[in-house]
Amino acid sequence: MSSPDRVYDVRQDLGTIKASQRTTRETEGGLALANGLLCYSDEWFRAVEIGQLPSTTLNGVITRVFMSGHNDYPEFELEANGEKTRWTRSVSGAYVGNGDKLFEAGRSVRLKYVEHPWKPGQPGSKILGSHAKLVVYIEIFPAT
Repeated sequence: MSSPDRVYDVRQDLGTIKASQRTTRETEGGLALANGLLCYSDEWFRAVEIGQLPSTTLNGVITRVFMSGHNDYPEFELEANGEKTRWTRSVSGAYVGNGDKLFEAGRSVRLKYVEHPWKPGQPGSKILGSHAKLVVYIEIFPAT
């Protein structure tokens, strides 16, 4: 199998990093500190790399590409290990503006995420669960 294109890497998504960290530091909402670590900090990434903060890597196939919400939010469905999950179609770096074309049903994909806790008492946790699934990267393999 050919090498995948890393179409999204949260380390290149400075807007997401700044917004998440600002919300954690300056509001009662947002993400908690996980093991005392600020989400997306250098220490957080190191903890993910060494397994101190557990991550999950899904290797699967894109089964559906669609718009959700009011037909304005780009998502894709990924089937891995017999389970289908939905994710935002995110791109970063050189793929901004054109990477979305890579999200096609039938393409192989690899997605790594971390389950990071919300601050206690979040009203959204009744819907979203106790942890946010934070995508670290999305890799899409060339079409065959």
